[in-house]
Amino acid sequence: MNSKSEKLLTSFGDIADKYIIEAMPSHSGKASKRAKLLRKPVVLIAAILVFLSLCAFAVYVAFNYLIAFPANEAGKADYNLHIFDTKFVLSVDLPEGTTIDLDNVLYPDGISGAFSNVAIKNSAGIVVGCVGYNIYDMAQISEISEAEFNPLMIYNQIGLGAHYRFTVREKYEIVNDTDELSTALTDVYNDMDIKLEERIDYTEQDYNYGIVSYSKTLPVYVAFELDRNALSPEQIEAIAKSISFAEN
Repeated sequence: MNSKSEKLLTSFGDIADKYIIEAMPSHSGKASKRAKLLRKPVVLIAAILVFLSLCAFAVYVAFNYLIAFPANEAGKADYNLHIFDTKFVLSVDLPEGTTIDLDNVLYPDGISGAFSNVAIKNSAGIVVGCVGYNIYDMAQISEISEAEFNPLMIYNQIGLGAHYRFTVREKYEIVNDTDELSTALTDVYNDMDIKLEERIDYTEQDYNYGIVSYSKTLPVYVAFELDRNALSPEQIEAIAKSISFAEN
């Protein structure tokens, strides 16, 4: 327990004792008995106040990472040179204990349809996700009205697979939309390693978390796939809201 918590406990303990002492006169057994009855609710109230105060100190701890894309040249070929020639810097905050491992190149694994995939690891060094990027037709999107917009206009490379896809058609929850970017929460469907007879039991509760974000000033987007069992929904949303883009 930190010093602030200890001070809080001491303060509330002093408050409880003060009220109990003031409730106890120097004579009359009845008043003394009444004071004893008062002690339990006062101490209970003090304990509740301590609990609520400690909850206030429970803050989300995150660390910022800057990734210069392309982060690697895995999968680079003649047909996608224009993608690898598109450079930018992604800024993202990850919860304490979760890190970007630029040395762990996820190829041919990683996000299907995204390039330059890099691993996201937990404190034990286990891969719990990845992030990659692709490009989109920014000029075309700029002519589309909000009512006409469909996420697949941007995320078609990662959203149309039969056995692996970001489910932006079914789930696209925008958590940050500015003049600079738009970021949304989605899911990742992946039945590639599931036997045919077991796919009927593969439901949305089993899908990994997905985050997609596109820049409105650069013709690029990023996609995150994150293990559903490794991070909480609150952490996923915090990660999504922290994303930003910059030129490189």
